[in-house]
Amino acid sequence: MKNIPSHKTFLFPILLCFFLIPACGGSGTKPPAFSPPDQWGSFGVGVREFHLTDLDRSNRAIPTLIYYPAKSPPPTGGNYEGTIALNRVNAVLDAEPDFSLAPYPLIFFSHGSGAGKQAYKYLLEYLASHGFVCVIPDHTGNATLGEYLPADLSFSITRYYDISFVITHALELFTCTCQGLYGLADPDRIGLAGHSWGANTALAVGGARHSYDYFHARCLNDPGFDPYVCPLYDQRASLDRDFPDPRVKAVASFAHDGAQTYFGPDCAGAQAITIPTLEAGGTMDMYFTFDNEIQKCYQNLGGPAYMLKLIGGGHMAFADIGDEGTMPTGRMQDLIRRYTLAFFGYYLKDPNKYGSYLDPAQAAAWNDGFNDFEWGKKGE
Repeated sequence: MKNIPSHKTFLFPILLCFFLIPACGGSGTKPPAFSPPDQWGSFGVGVREFHLTDLDRSNRAIPTLIYYPAKSPPPTGGNYEGTIALNRVNAVLDAEPDFSLAPYPLIFFSHGSGAGKQAYKYLLEYLASHGFVCVIPDHTGNATLGEYLPADLSFSITRYYDISFVITHALELFTCTCQGLYGLADPDRIGLAGHSWGANTALAVGGARHSYDYFHARCLNDPGFDPYVCPLYDQRASLDRDFPDPRVKAVASFAHDGAQTYFGPDCAGAQAITIPTLEAGGTMDMYFTFDNEIQKCYQNLGGPAYMLKLIGGGHMAFADIGDEGTMPTGRMQDLIRRYTLAFFGYYLKDPNKYGSYLDPAQAAAWNDGFNDFEWGKKGE
């Protein structure tokens, strides 16, 4: 097992007081254990914000949101487009957790550049309504539009260790009897997802091999090469020691741009990923061409792999933003939700219940009357 860096954490006192409320078991009727991926789930959704400080990295502050099954009324839908500044649409702030079917699988999420922890509610609230606990931190320094290009050129490395740190300390919330969340999430069923720069982060933490020699040569000879990749070379020994993170059991990577920069020509470094991986992207993404980016990584993935090709989809609808492509934002987000839920449901919850939703026959049914996406799978 790879070594995971040890960190110390500090929870703001006011939040510690909040979490000292004892955890309660479920009361009343249990919600159904399963709802199909094309419908909202039967759980209510709660959201809590807490603050972690990584004392081993110069007191780095990492504000984090947790979306979780709650005893509030189940959501039935909602418009998420343009809600990027809000931390909830359907979720109820500080709602009482629903422990009736706990422990639930855990999904961690790495946001895109300039997006932030509040920008993916359309997906994370949906997953929580289906019985997942979803944790999304700010990559502080790259979490607002004004920080789209962070001053710190080693920020790719910062992102990797943010995720590892947050996994470690979010798990403490669910395994400590003193914080009111004991037993809510299962530390042995962890998935990781990410969008854009966060998608590259998810691939790296999940096991993709950096192409150190390739990008080091480019860094030395090409002044226009991605400056956020170059610092990886000098840190290669520690990165290879600390990643992949063995706690992550499945990865969903949405609209990564620059994977061939990080992982080499044709995304050859994706061969090192042996855990199940979902690749998704749009054919009208403003930052890359689908065939050169998503398709090539999918083809090289070393473990069970799935690919969602959104015809006419762009880059921004993977977050709570209107899209630049021709696919309607609502339709695009609906497909992302369905397939992300089916994927993580299959590998982290119940393969018997979710497996059929990953089959070509189901794709044909969901595509009927639309013909706006392609679905691929290999390596099972």
